[in-house]
Amino acid sequence: MAVVVDGGGANLRFGFASEDQPSGVVPNQVVRPKRDRRTYVADEIDQCRDISGLYLRRPFEKGYLVDFELQKEIWDRAFGKHYLKIQPKDHDLVLTQPLFTPLALQEATLELVFEEYGFKSLFCCSPATAVMHYYQKQPESMHMLGKCPPLPADAPSAAVVVDSGYSFTHVVPFFEGERLHNAVKRINVGGKVLTNHLKEIISFRTWNMMEETFLVNIVKEKMCYVSLDFIEDMHETKRPNNRIVQKYLLPDYTTTDRGHVLSEDEANQRQAARKTESAAATAEKDQMVLDEQVLVMNNERIAVPEILFHPSDIGVPQAGVAETIAQSIACAPRELQSWLYANIMLTGGNTLFPNYPQRLYTELRKLAPTDYPVRVFYPKDPISAAWRGAALMAQDPLVGEQHRITKEQYKEMGSPASARHFQRW
Repeated sequence: MAVVVDGGGANLRFGFASEDQPSGVVPNQVVRPKRDRRTYVADEIDQCRDISGLYLRRPFEKGYLVDFELQKEIWDRAFGKHYLKIQPKDHDLVLTQPLFTPLALQEATLELVFEEYGFKSLFCCSPATAVMHYYQKQPESMHMLGKCPPLPADAPSAAVVVDSGYSFTHVVPFFEGERLHNAVKRINVGGKVLTNHLKEIISFRTWNMMEETFLVNIVKEKMCYVSLDFIEDMHETKRPNNRIVQKYLLPDYTTTDRGHVLSEDEANQRQAARKTESAAATAEKDQMVLDEQVLVMNNERIAVPEILFHPSDIGVPQAGVAETIAQSIACAPRELQSWLYANIMLTGGNTLFPNYPQRLYTELRKLAPTDYPVRVFYPKDPISAAWRGAALMAQDPLVGEQHRITKEQYKEMGSPASARHFQRW
């Protein structure tokens, strides 16, 4: 039975290829609190009650697996008694790797798989390839934006996969299941950049949260969204009592250890209580303690995700995701371009921002030729879409049996030759 592992900078997804869902989706990180000597591996962070100033270590850097000892520590938890409960030597492994992974890192991955764990065989593919396979096998699992006349039966199989995750955004066009290598684009903006930018904004406008990466990431995921009309919404944020402003109750590590978004009624109740307590306060310090309980988010809610569409806002000299898709399609043969615009598939954690698919569709409709149909597809669960695609590939005999490397072949060919074996995927 094949084990499927889809790792990224933020999360690790793993399970058996025969299952419809991953057995586990855990943070791909090891955490050590300031006031606690214990180290928390992956989902053990849920047991940590004081998340202030956490020291985070991730095995991925700039989108690539570089710390293999740390990754092994997390894999041990996934493969061990807490989740899969397997003996690796009895199983095949299907693993996703980012595009353009340096050969030295691919070789180190092979050593981890075969020499440290002893898996029977290995098949590697990129997340974009896995998502493309998922879409081909289960198109009904996708939501769609845009209209298009029924495609002819002899229409080419062409699509663009947009993988926007923790470390980067990849735009990968496919034709008949093969990547168009000359048209692949990468934007060096992902969830990590957005979290760091939000930390800087909050630290500049309110109080210092530069060491609160874990907490700020929670705030970002719960409160930020993509604006459908950014200029108009920015004007709205300047008005008193506008519809965009929202408040987050920060954790006090006594009654709450993560905090939560305040509802409108709860925010009004706290404001009334604060006014009463303020009148009775005898010192300015007391008032500061009362005010520091709540983080007010106004234009930050829309300005942070806007970086995905305009990286130049923070000095990144690259085009936004919509322009990059258009540039990628322009690199493809002209006869394929209309089909590529008609099949744009989204995956990755950043696509979970509310309004992201709708905004991308609107931007692409402006950039595409008027006679080209534009359709945007997005899965119900973009976090696990690549894992599901890889699981389906593991069950496909044309893919799995012919293109995987066994432990015996690895010993015969060595790491360099084995790593080159998977480059087309």
